[in-house]
Amino acid sequence: MTLIQTLVTPRHILQVSDRRLTRGDGTVFDDSHNKAVSWCGEMAVGFTGLAFIDRAQRKPVSEWIAETLCDVEDVEQGVEKLRKGAEDAIARLPASWPDKRLTIVMTGFFDNPAGLRLSVTYKISNFEQHDKVWPRHQSSFFRTIYHDPTSADIMYYVTAGASLNTWQQRVINRRIFRVAKRSHDVNRLVRLMVALQRHVSSGNGTVGMDSMVMSLPKEPVSRGMILSQIDSVELTTNTAMFSYIADGGFVPERYGPHWVCGGTAFTDMIATQIGPNPGDQSISVKILRISPGPEL
Repeated sequence: MTLIQTLVTPRHILQVSDRRLTRGDGTVFDDSHNKAVSWCGEMAVGFTGLAFIDRAQRKPVSEWIAETLCDVEDVEQGVEKLRKGAEDAIARLPASWPDKRLTIVMTGFFDNPAGLRLSVTYKISNFEQHDKVWPRHQSSFFRTIYHDPTSADIMYYVTAGASLNTWQQRVINRRIFRVAKRSHDVNRLVRLMVALQRHVSSGNGTVGMDSMVMSLPKEPVSRGMILSQIDSVELTTNTAMFSYIADGGFVPERYGPHWVCGGTAFTDMIATQIGPNPGDQSISVKILRISPGPEL
């Protein structure tokens, strides 16, 4: 089961997910399955559990999330649409399926009515709620919200999916939090989170070694977009960015999260450097939906 890590600091949000799919017997089915969605570069969405939302096993959960959020503008509306949609979709799956667990984690910054820019993280799940984890899926999806509406200086860490042992929890509390409080080096934090994922993977074969990273600064210089660097895995801190970190080190292919905003949804983004200059690259995407645009 995928591990979704979400770190929220007063200045930045990082969400790190692995990309492995496993069969019911625990063997690896696919090691490069996207589990991340960027909603207008403002919200990072990740999921763990079921990889496909239909009984024919043809509709990836990531694409379903993108389509569900496609025409939604309000975060609360989006959360409820995902919760209700997941509940209805899971109810239609065969009763004989032994494992229908699913958790969706959505995180980002928002502007409250008083003008403060605050963080918010939602967890929508049929088997996780706060510190309680059920071994089997439940009939209902629960919505858990993590934020403090009275403070802009809150820091917290949310995990979903694969469980962490006591030592791994200590890494979060004693190492990652310590670095986050003392340093503005977002790439150092990414390295620690990826290292933690790989440590979990070493003892849990359902968690992959490759990582998808989404980074959301509190005050981006440009909203509504998400960028990456084709020639580096490093992130900058002035705009929403993503990075693909492969287990074997740097690779010229840059896989991206699905992207959805204002009625448009793209998936399966791959950028490849094809020449000596960073600008020499090819980019391919799958178009799920295109906004119809204004009526004439």
